[in-house]
Amino acid sequence: PGSPFDRCVLPEIHSEVGILERYIGRAGVCQLVDYGLAPEAYWIVLTRYRCSLAEWRCRQAHGPDEPLAAHLYLSVLAQVAAALQALADESVVHFDLKAANVLVKPHAGVTDTRLYDPLATSTAVNAAAGGDGGGGLPAAAAMPVAPPFDVVLADFGEARLYRSAQEAFTVRNRGTEVYKSPEMLLMNHASPAAHGTAAAV
Repeated sequence: PGSPFDRCVLPEIHSEVGILERYIGRAGVCQLVDYGLAPEAYWIVLTRYRCSLAEWRCRQAHGPDEPLAAHLYLSVLAQVAAALQALADESVVHFDLKAANVLVKPHAGVTDTRLYDPLATSTAVNAAAGGDGGGGLPAAAAMPVAPPFDVVLADFGEARLYRSAQEAFTVRNRGTEVYKSPEMLLMNHASPAAHGTAAAV
């Protein structure tokens, strides 16, 4: 802290590094490379990833009303759910889950063109088969496309590691305002008696 009035972030840094160390070499979580202390700041060095899931989604030209796109997006969601399950298995709560904190790791050999438009190849194949590649595609010609990448969870600054799932609650308002649950948003205004219920959500 720069002054006695600044919040000390050392507990958050310690928690983040501890969680990242636990998941070194494991899928679904961004990889820790190094960490340390400089005179002016703490440093955490992570593997660099191509983009965030938020950026990837913004580049998609196909809406979820198209069958192939819906299958692709649900496949990505399944990856995110699997990564969250890996956290839950060890009583880790992220507390700040959003698309900007989910990073994209392309499979080997995947170009930016394929990464940002994975349905392009499928559309060409479907067109050759007589379909239109979109919502009007005949069912027989529809060829589901798997995501050409893996997702990893990132930004564990708000995350906490608990001894058990039963202890996984917080008494502090955590996360990004626009993505918080109503219970989290109301936490600072709840009575002390209500904290135990709201914080556990």
